[in-house]
Order: sequence, then C-alpha cells, then structure tokens
Amino acid sequence: MDNPPSDGNFSGEVHSVDPPILEPALAEPKKFSPPVIESALPQRPGVLICALGGLQAGVVGVIWMFLCFFVAAFWGGGGTWSVPNLLATYFYGENAFQNEFYRTTWAGIALIVVLYGLIGILWGSFWRERRRPLLSFYGVMLGVGTYFLFFDFVWEHVSPTISLFAPVRPLVVAHMLWGAALAKSPAYATRIAAALRSTPVSGGGAPSSGQSASSQDAAEIVSGQVIR
Repeated sequence: MDNPPSDGNFSGEVHSVDPPILEPALAEPKKFSPPVIESALPQRPGVLICALGGLQAGVVGVIWMFLCFFVAAFWGGGGTWSVPNLLATYFYGENAFQNEFYRTTWAGIALIVVLYGLIGILWGSFWRERRRPLLSFYGVMLGVGTYFLFFDFVWEHVSPTISLFAPVRPLVVAHMLWGAALAKSPAYATRIAAALRSTPVSGGGAPSSGQSASSQDAAEIVSGQVIR
C-alpha cells in the first residue's frame, strides 16, 4: 500500500473548494428631508377663520364701492373723491367736503373701510362656511338695509351734513355691490383654512438631533461591516 504524501492528501483525491465569503452589500445612508407636518386645524373653518373671510369679502366690497363712486363721478360730472370727503366731515367739519383729493380724504376712506369691514366680519361669523343658493341675494339685501340704516338714521343723528349731501343713487348701487361681494366670504374662509393646513412647519435646513444621531449610527454599522 502506498504511503500518503507528506501533506496528507492523495494525488487522486478531489477536494471541494470552499465558496468565497461575500461581504454584505453596503447600505446607502438615508437621505433625510425636512418633514412637512400639517397643522392640527379642524377640517371645517373655525369662527376666527370665517371672520377673516368675511373681512376679506368686506374689503373687496369696499373696492367695488369706490369703483362705483368713480364711475358715477365720471358720468355725472361730480367730484371723484366727493363721497370719501363727505364722510371726512365727521372728523374735520363741513370744510372737508370738497371734490379733490386732500389729506383729510384719508379719514373718509379709512372710515368706509373700517365700518364695512366690521360688518363683513359679522357676516362671515354668522354664515361661516355655509354656501346658500341665495347668499348673493341676501348680501344685496343687507347692503340696501345698511344704506338706509346709516344714511337715514345713524348719520342723520351723528353728522347731519353727511345725510344732507349724500348722493342717493350712487350710494345705493355701491351698497348693493358691496353686499354682493359678501357672498364670497365662505369661499375666502375655505381658502384661508386650506392655506393654513398645508403650510410646512419646518423649512429646508439642518436635520434635527434625532435624525443626525440615526445617520451616525448607520455610518458606524457600515464602517463595522467594512472592517469585518
């Protein structure tokens, strides 16, 4: 019998080769993006948001009123700023009632914006997000009622000059346009609520401490795999 060679392996034997050890695939570090957290606002607009929608509708209606004043002054040959100057007489007396734009005209403009903006807030708080088929009609009726309330009652007792020289036809039409603009308050409130819900809480910047710690752990695991 043949003696085995010094290495202990016979020349005719076939030895299996061990498969190579494959290194696990290196995990790519995760890319951390700033989270966009939706605010915890309710799905339906609250009273404050509806009031803001009413304020926006009221201010838009005031713009329509001024456009009506300008058109009436163009067709009737009157002063462009006669109505704001007329309301400015509440602060500065009868001398403020002029056809041109003066420094006192700002007081009349501010008075119109404040009064009709406040009524818009009350309107938005009452109707909230409810959209009725006749909401525009209700707004027009409110505008006509507001005209008679102010110019037949309030200004007659507070500042008779305003009721005496007020142009009836342009003011009635302007109040109707303002009331029609109030019908958009539910839509404005819905847009404001949607904009607040979709506002990202954190902008682009450095990741937070928790995110940086997790990324550091991932880097250590990858480095340990490479060393092993």
